[in-house]
Amino acid sequence: MAAFRYLQLDVFAHQPGSGNPLGVVLGAGGLSAGRMQALAAWLNLSETVFFLQPSVAGADYHIRIFTPGSELPFAGHPSVGAAWAAVTCGLATPGEGGALVQQCAAGLLPVRVSGPADAPTIELASPPAHHLPTAPGQVPEPLLALAS
Repeated sequence: MAAFRYLQLDVFAHQPGSGNPLGVVLGAGGLSAGRMQALAAWLNLSETVFFLQPSVAGADYHIRIFTPGSELPFAGHPSVGAAWAAVTCGLATPGEGGALVQQCAAGLLPVRVSGPADAPTIELASPPAHHLPTAPGQVPEPLLALAS
């Protein structure tokens, strides 16, 4: 049975137990998507990130994000927590100006790390939004009223 290093982080917190919880599995390259999904369901946190080797040139690290029920291409607190874990656990070293590049299903996201090594500040750019067409019958009436 393979062993994996697991962390549980408090993202957006100044003290333990007061943030947004995040599961982090390091060195998850040997896990299939099905096993990642099963582990995320078992952990039952809002999201769990899995670290893989980057597969795209220019990426400093690669994550996949799972909820207990599905995989997400991007999510804010998992991406911020993953950047913190990558730096703190020595998986990635920020370049000039604290720059890193996170690979996720939404693409390559620029990250900037600043502050002291024992309490880094993470800034992350979210991927561009995509307009999804919605059929008129699927839009709730209150939202239709706002559009007119």
